[in-house]
Amino acid sequence: VAAEENADLIAMATHGRGGIRRFLLGSVADRVVRHANAPVLLVRSIGSRIESPQELAGYERILVPLDGSELANAVLPYARGLAVCTFAAVTLLQVVPQPEGGPADDLTAWVERGAEFAKDHLNAVASVLAESGVQVEVRVVVGRPADAILDTADDCGADLIAMATHGYGGIRRFLMGSVADRVMRHARVPVLLVRPHP
Repeated sequence: VAAEENADLIAMATHGRGGIRRFLLGSVADRVVRHANAPVLLVRSIGSRIESPQELAGYERILVPLDGSELANAVLPYARGLAVCTFAAVTLLQVVPQPEGGPADDLTAWVERGAEFAKDHLNAVASVLAESGVQVEVRVVVGRPADAILDTADDCGADLIAMATHGYGGIRRFLMGSVADRVMRHARVPVLLVRPHP
């Protein structure tokens, strides 16, 4: 239906199941994310209901995780569009993975270089967004990507996480894991996932 209607967004709820149960049962939301040509906005069902019109207010802060790749940057036009339409501020985040093993001095230098590169990249992206009138802040965090994204979303008060996904499926996804998959399953706020196409 999305293809027939030329939809530019699919919005749906997800149970947020994880682990082997998800792998065996499958997930409608997961399959839609991996195959849809349009971005997918996922809201994890937590059994709550809207009590007042005030709860329908638009987004105020959008968290956009990037990793310096062209794939991750594919989410930027969507994040910018949402921010402009809803007058939301944007927090750009890049996570520098915490390395394991090796001499401590070498690891510290590696992390510092990675953080500098990440900050330069985010500042360049921020300047482009600012030209559209979007209020932007940048954050560089060292740690595990999915955990850092979830922690930052809580810390900055984000009410939407917008990110790109590789859209891996099957046993490859189960064995490798997926940052977007973990964020989708554990985020307390809606997640907008964009799967880039060639």
